[in-house]
Amino acid sequence: MPNSETELINEWTLVSDCLTRPDEAQEGLDILAPEMFTDQDCRNAFRGMQSLAAIGKPCDLNHLIEILEPREHLNQNLSDRLHEAAAEFRSAMAPSYYAKRVLEQHQKRQLRERLERTLQQLRNGKPLDEVQDEHDAVMQALQSSAAHKSSRRKLLVRTASAIKPQAVEWLWSSHLQLGALNIVGGPVGKGKSLLAADFAARVSTGRSWPDGTTAPQGRVLYCSAEEDAATTVVPRLMAAGADLEWIDIVDGLGKAGDDPNQALAIDLQEHLPEVEEKLRERGDYCLCVWDTFQSVSLHTEHKSNTSQKQIAQPLKNLAVEQNLCMLCVEHYSRGLQPGDVDNAILGPGLVRTARACWHVVEDPDDGQMKMFLHGKLNNANMNQSDLSWRFRIDEVNLPVDGKNVLVPTIHWVEPISTTVAEVHAIIRDSRSPGRPNDEFKRAQQFLLKALKGGPVAQSELKESWEKEDLTKRTIYRAKADLEIASENRGDAWYWSLP
Repeated sequence: MPNSETELINEWTLVSDCLTRPDEAQEGLDILAPEMFTDQDCRNAFRGMQSLAAIGKPCDLNHLIEILEPREHLNQNLSDRLHEAAAEFRSAMAPSYYAKRVLEQHQKRQLRERLERTLQQLRNGKPLDEVQDEHDAVMQALQSSAAHKSSRRKLLVRTASAIKPQAVEWLWSSHLQLGALNIVGGPVGKGKSLLAADFAARVSTGRSWPDGTTAPQGRVLYCSAEEDAATTVVPRLMAAGADLEWIDIVDGLGKAGDDPNQALAIDLQEHLPEVEEKLRERGDYCLCVWDTFQSVSLHTEHKSNTSQKQIAQPLKNLAVEQNLCMLCVEHYSRGLQPGDVDNAILGPGLVRTARACWHVVEDPDDGQMKMFLHGKLNNANMNQSDLSWRFRIDEVNLPVDGKNVLVPTIHWVEPISTTVAEVHAIIRDSRSPGRPNDEFKRAQQFLLKALKGGPVAQSELKESWEKEDLTKRTIYRAKADLEIASENRGDAWYWSLP
């Protein structure tokens, strides 16, 4: 008889799981042996499963009964119990889970039996010194087993009333969240790294964001694994107006005083403890930039859900602990268009862990302009219109090493309500032969007439063009073609003719 009801439940749950999920049964068969079962019927069923596995047949009920009958292991009681086990799926766990529980029970039984034999020998008059070593070994093993059980992770729960509600905090309201993982993704060469430099510059100085809200001033930890710090990263930060004293550039891993050019490349899968140590050491970081996520995940399979999650989750936890914005820059997979879902473009492991996902793409109506478009925004105010932005890349002259050098930087143009899907549709339509242009001409005429008397608020124009049944994307194409200017006057954006 089994020593406890728990043992019986574990043994028959394992048999049930193997019968209802024969494809996974091998995981349990590899861990156990028949003699580890206390229940005779379970033992016979397990022997039959092993025989099926040995000849390459699935461990379902029909094959098991077929192989047990000739060997006379199948009595009426076992037959009834097997049918009952196969009729009901008992657990959401894989067979290997209950196989490990049965193995633990078997090992405990063996220890108890060894201890009972030792005690019986003492009762029979055997000297203590002859059984002392065996007794001590058994007791140590039992204590180790108990310690392992107590240290095993358990489901932690709290009542909802014990949790104090907290407001979401933002580095940039409804754009970049504090205490969270944020992603900026896009094709190569569209300005993602320049945007990261722009964000870092604003945080380092506490300057305003493009929408007029103020950035909290704080330190920035900046890791650009694809660009040289001296020739590219620092000049870009300078062009963006950064206070360089507030930005720490990650060179890699090494000892104090080592040549930065000889530093070991960062791999977050191995070096996250060193990152944690640096962030905790100062405690005043507001923004941490990883450009790109893939280049600091050297041993991670690109776009793999599991491998990305193994790094993204600890990064998110660290962002929560330090209440900082963890910003990961990432390239699109080759061949993907910006209209694909966030997961397909950037990888589900990264996107599912992030709270905000932004896309940087070229404006299909104006090759000189770029677009900063929101994808996933878990905690943003989605009633707020025009969360996305149009920007261009300008160049500024900087004195670098005694020379004047042209350095690219971001120039924010105007907020837009365009979505990633809409941009994809524009790209698709632009590739279609014989695209009609009547609507485009109507949009041009509408804008020329509406702006003839002077600047007009964008919101007012929007109401008018919607009444004229003109689409937003066509209006913006016409706007770019007519070189209509946009200006933020504090209360609203205004459009005007050149």
